[in-house]
Amino acid sequence: MGDHLLLLFIVFAAVAAGEIALSGTWKPWFFRTGIVLFRKRFPYPASLGEPDVAKAEAGFSGWVAPDFLFRRIGPGEYAFRERFIQFTLLGYTPLMHGHLSVDEQEGTVTVTVTGRVYWSHAAFGLIFGIGLGFAGMHVLLPFLLSLVLMYAILYAVQFYRFTRVGRFLSSALCEMPDDEATHRNNMTPG
Repeated sequence: MGDHLLLLFIVFAAVAAGEIALSGTWKPWFFRTGIVLFRKRFPYPASLGEPDVAKAEAGFSGWVAPDFLFRRIGPGEYAFRERFIQFTLLGYTPLMHGHLSVDEQEGTVTVTVTGRVYWSHAAFGLIFGIGLGFAGMHVLLPFLLSLVLMYAILYAVQFYRFTRVGRFLSSALCEMPDDEATHRNNMTPG
């Protein structure tokens, strides 16, 4: 049993390390493919042209939650993810990485925000579920319930944040999101 757990841990570590490398080097295919957990379309003012990723990064940086980083990966296409290491009030392990696409269909311009699962989360659930399966159902069931609860909370946080990204990009003024601006204003001496 010990050898199985060690092997499962090595597989999980390899998946996580590979994902960090792919995400950190902004490989376009990594952000374009995978299991979709979130997809939402937002109207986009055609007068704005291409989204300004510098404004988007500035709008989603602060001390409350991890900063979003944005990179252009193609014409009308952007990848985004949370900063890997940052000390914030709300620290969490992201469940998804994001992909933005600006599309013109039937005379209207929309931005589609897509969130795809990090494979390490799927590997974590599968690997440790299998590993604990060797210990028996009395250990496996509470673990699976807590895992489902943890993933539901992570999804709810990221659902909220990914929705804010779409709303931010669809606003004609491209102003800073309200709650981030409020927190920043409260932190400035004056």
